[in-house]
Amino acid sequence: MPDIYPKAKNQDQTQLYYQLVDYTPSDAAGVSSLFHLAVSNISHPRYNQAQLLAWSQAPRSTRHWRNQLQYAKTWLVIANNPNESLQEPLKGVANGDDGRKLIGVISLETQFKHQGYISHLYVTPEAQGQGVGRQLLLNAEYWALEQNYSQLSTDASYVSKALFERHGFSHQGKSFQHKLGQVLTGFHMTKALAVPIEFRPI
Repeated sequence: MPDIYPKAKNQDQTQLYYQLVDYTPSDAAGVSSLFHLAVSNISHPRYNQAQLLAWSQAPRSTRHWRNQLQYAKTWLVIANNPNESLQEPLKGVANGDDGRKLIGVISLETQFKHQGYISHLYVTPEAQGQGVGRQLLLNAEYWALEQNYSQLSTDASYVSKALFERHGFSHQGKSFQHKLGQVLTGFHMTKALAVPIEFRPI
């Protein structure tokens, strides 16, 4: 999989290029900003403002995210603008402590009981619809195959359900999260992983 992906222009007509990298604990602040930015900009008839505020009122602490991702394999998508010195800075991104511009994150649980569970998949509003979520999901699946995981699972939102369906996930039933007096409805989905023939040992 190549490191740099040239993509179509975003809403501000800025050419986006992005790079997929491993998460490190120093990225926690950027992940916090990305998560809140993605959630607070959701526009879907199934989620009202009270539910969105319950989902994310404000960016959580770096300690919270370091704990959340401590036992997970997590990847980030970093936005790059090769001609940034000649253009306007990229908009709609979450800035990390080191100045990296985060536009996507996926997190895959690795502990035995929850192994293969996708706990987070978020893309900033400006980068949605440009293949960022797809690349994150494919990367997680390839990695899971290398670890001999038997399946992936997740609790998809109304927003992400279609993406998971396009990638072969099957709906197993509704799920419900209770937060600050609000109920967030989701969809428990799974995908069995089969090693492609060319990857099987002879």
